[in-house]
Amino acid sequence: MRKIITEAEICECCGKISKHEEYAEFCDVCEKDLGGFNRIHGYMNFTWFPHNYPPNETEKYTVCGWKCFFKWIEEHKDRILSDEFNFISMPSINDTNAKEFFEWCNILFQKMKTEEEE
Repeated sequence: MRKIITEAEICECCGKISKHEEYAEFCDVCEKDLGGFNRIHGYMNFTWFPHNYPPNETEKYTVCGWKCFFKWIEEHKDRILSDEFNFISMPSINDTNAKEFFEWCNILFQKMKTEEEE
């Protein structure tokens, strides 16, 4: 989520922006400040698309890592399984986060296996 730190300033005479707004980026799940993260490798974006989505009805999210992504999925499980769901654009798996991705996949697979055995 993006939080504005300082508003943009607009010149009263000409209407041009005299000072751009400053903002900080935070994880939508744990609210960790992502200011120091590299945009490509440090944090991840994904988008929720409902059925028959007009572009203004998509929901954009930012998370600090796969842990928070999978936590978001778990928290929104009922919504994902509902009729309103169409698809989610997944964050990219890259050389920096691939190991963490597979670690979380293993955790989820173990959880699924345990639930099947019960």
